[in-house]
Amino acid sequence: MRERNRQGESSRCASISTADLRSLRSPGIFGGADQGIPAAAVETFRAVLERAAVEHEITTYPDAPRSFFDRKVDEFAAASAGAWAQVRSFIDANSYL
Repeated sequence: MRERNRQGESSRCASISTADLRSLRSPGIFGGADQGIPAAAVETFRAVLERAAVEHEITTYPDAPRSFFDRKVDEFAAASAGAWAQVRSFIDANSYL
């Protein structure tokens, strides 16, 4: 289990510096039912990105569990299709070839 600081942020997330984030470009795609990444951690991540003025798009699929996009793609078809569309859009927008 990750250690938490006084604000409840995991030490791993809290240790990310603004300089580290300046080059970050990635969609944030989360399963809302993922017990390993609680909603508070997603919101902390969002807040860190916002404070650093990093352009971002974070989506949480409310009922989707961990690994919904690969191991449970059939069971969570709508969430998986949405996540795949986000990934493709991200690649299209950030491909320099």
